[in-house]
Order: sequence, then structure tokens, then C-alpha cells
Amino acid sequence: MSDAPWFFHAPLPADGGALWVNRDEARHVLGARRLRPGDAVAFMDGAGGVARGTIANERDRDGAQRVDVAPPERLARAGRLVTVATAIPKGDRSATLMESMGPLGVACVVPLACEWSVTTLSDNLRTRLERIVLEGCKQSRQPWVPSLAQEQAPVDAARSLAGGGTRLILLDAEGESLINLLGRLDTARGGTTPIALFIGPEGGFSPREREQLLEAGAIRASLGTGILRVELAAIVAAATTRGA
Repeated sequence: MSDAPWFFHAPLPADGGALWVNRDEARHVLGARRLRPGDAVAFMDGAGGVARGTIANERDRDGAQRVDVAPPERLARAGRLVTVATAIPKGDRSATLMESMGPLGVACVVPLACEWSVTTLSDNLRTRLERIVLEGCKQSRQPWVPSLAQEQAPVDAARSLAGGGTRLILLDAEGESLINLLGRLDTARGGTTPIALFIGPEGGFSPREREQLLEAGAIRASLGTGILRVELAAIVAAATTRGA
């Protein structure tokens, strides 16, 4: 997308043509970015579709802006398929976590309702976090936007993911190195293994939750000897797993 200076989000017409960008995104295109009719842009739909376009000189009465786009390219998701199943940290730290998941190429974030959680995923918080993860993808030109699943108990998330063939990794200081574990799993399976990273709240998973995750097939893995905050552990683990 080097010929298009900005990256925006909208549903893409399958065959190209007129794309009407809603008022809020149009305000971002024409206002915050100071683009004008005739300027080149690129749009993504969040599911690997990317289309180059040109801003047209036409707006409707609701404030939507017309952009003429080429038929979209469908870009394959690069690298390992990674799910981050994590407790939601409190305050602005949840935003720090989510704004990093898109640029790192995470496929899905599963919020965990843990016994020792301090934050639950309210409707307002979900809306905010979905906006934040989308903005992170637009800024980094990442055409795949991570989905934000329904909040669920750790054992329920583990059973669902394991049933789909995903390998469960429980972040735990007592485990082996995460990098070493990933290499061992890929060698055993003859390819890049889909991974779900399980990260507990500040106090960690409860003993009962840890036992349930291990019974569901999770393997312990460590990021080192230090204790990281939830959002930092998620970012480091996702970056390590995607890059391995």
C-alpha cells in the first residue's frame, strides 16, 4: 500500500466502484487527515480485504463521502494463528493491551472471567476496546482485525479452543521457555501450530483454574523469571509466538 498514504476501514464492494464512507470515518478522512478529492487512499474490511481508491468530489446529505475503489485484494493471514485468552486489566491498561493485538497479528482476543479478576467486560468497555483495536490496525496497516470474543470462564475457553485443534499454552513462571516450547510443538506436528495463550489476572489464575486448564491440555510456558503485568505479558507472549 505504499502508493496510498492512509489506511481506513469500511465494508468493501466485491467488484470495486463507489464506496460510501460513513460520516464518522469521512470526518476522519477529510478532517483529521486533511485529505481532499483526488487524493489516494486505501481501505480494509478487517478480514484481509484491501482496496486502493481515490476520494471523489461527492458527499450525501448524511455526510457520507464517496470514494472510488478498485476491486479489493484478498490478503492471506501471515504467520501463526494466535489467540490471546486473557483477563482484562483495569483502567487504561486494557486499552494498552488491545491496541497492540492488531499490529501484532493476533487473530482473536478472548476475555476471561477469572475467579480473581478485577475487571469485567461491560458493553461500554467492549465498544471502547473494539474501537481501539480497529484504530491500531488502521495505524499499522494491518488488514486483519482481531475479533473480540464473549467473556467466558478460562476452562470454557480452553475446552472450546482445544476442541478446534488449537494448542493451549498457560503462561507460568514454572514452565519451560515459550520459544523452546513453540519450536518443540512445531517439530512434533511438522508445521506451525495454532496457539492459544492463557494469561491470568494480576493475582494469577486460582489453583482450581490452573488445574482445569492443565486438565484441558494446556502446557506451561514461561516468559522469563520476572512477573509481568497482564497487558505486558500479553504483548510479549503474542510477539514471541507470532515471530517464532
